[in-house]
Amino acid sequence: CELSLLTPQEQHQMLVEWNQTKVDYPKEQCLHHLFEQQVERTPEAIAITFEGQQLTYQELNQRSNQLATHLQTLGVKPNGLVGVFMERSLEIVIALLGVQ
Repeated sequence: CELSLLTPQEQHQMLVEWNQTKVDYPKEQCLHHLFEQQVERTPEAIAITFEGQQLTYQELNQRSNQLATHLQTLGVKPNGLVGVFMERSLEIVIALLGVQ
């Protein structure tokens, strides 16, 4: 347990260099607006994969919009609270985008 399998350089690369993933995002735009822009750029690209299932950006957008429309028909208003309690799945991403 005291013997390291990595050299100090390899350890630095894995822990520091490869973790430098900071990206600046536009602070004036909401997540769902950024998502819509991505849908327009790459509608047929794979947006999400989970346990062998996958959805393209267009499919994910259509399904989350369908949920949003349904919630509106149930009386959910902008800035209203919607609880989401689900197992990890494609559907939880749909739900989180749909309630935005």
